[in-house]
Amino acid sequence: MILFIAVAALAIEPPSMKLLDDLDRWEKGMDNVMAGPQGCWDFAGAVTQTVTLHQPPDFFSAARNEEFEGKGTFKARLKDGVWGEIEQEMEKKEDDGETDFELPIVPLIGEVRSEEAEGEEQSVSISVSQDTVQVAESLGKSVNLLRQAVDEWAGRTETAVAQWDKEQAAVMLLREIPVTDTDDRPIHVNVRFPEAGEHADRIDAVWPRTVKVGKWPVRATIRDAQMHVLAYQYEGMSLPRAESVSLVVGFLGYTLGYEQTLQFRSAARCE
Repeated sequence: MILFIAVAALAIEPPSMKLLDDLDRWEKGMDNVMAGPQGCWDFAGAVTQTVTLHQPPDFFSAARNEEFEGKGTFKARLKDGVWGEIEQEMEKKEDDGETDFELPIVPLIGEVRSEEAEGEEQSVSISVSQDTVQVAESLGKSVNLLRQAVDEWAGRTETAVAQWDKEQAAVMLLREIPVTDTDDRPIHVNVRFPEAGEHADRIDAVWPRTVKVGKWPVRATIRDAQMHVLAYQYEGMSLPRAESVSLVVGFLGYTLGYEQTLQFRSAARCE
């Protein structure tokens, strides 16, 4: 069996230079993953959200470091690439029957048309000892920046190249896309196409080390932002398998780490 697999791997021929140079083909394959499948689909799966908070010392208290993790399930309908209401149920803590926190889910694939995606209304209330820290505009704008960048990828001037990766037996599309219209530093995007097929199974994007968002007096610095999407082929379409987004936000002296992971465990057609 091992010998058979090795021989099969060696039998995969690299694509022609003409095919590699057809960037429209590879970029379309990536866009199909990010847009989500057409038609009506009901998805369900698991969600994990993690928030780490560093509160600097002041005259009355020492510095504090807290970590909060929420786990649960979600279900949502995607119709022609647009998400409807996303329902989520987070696990309760055994001691008091409450959750550490609950953030609205903002998927990376598809289009989100809701207040949560606009950033202004997205907030999270985190209990830190006797205090309650409200993280509203800065976190909302930070997550929204990543969503906005994804939505506007197709409309920005970029550099791109496709090359054959022998070890992975896949075509790798390497793209550099400006962060915003006014910030031309590149987002580095790698997209994998197994066996040079037209369907991508992995997308990785890494933002510049620091990005400024918001306006005074609530202005935040995003650090180490990145996103990852896994997909699979089904009946000629790309369906999501998993996705994750992570970033660190600095605002008003606080440092907030945020990570969201979605595992898509079921997909069914709907009307």
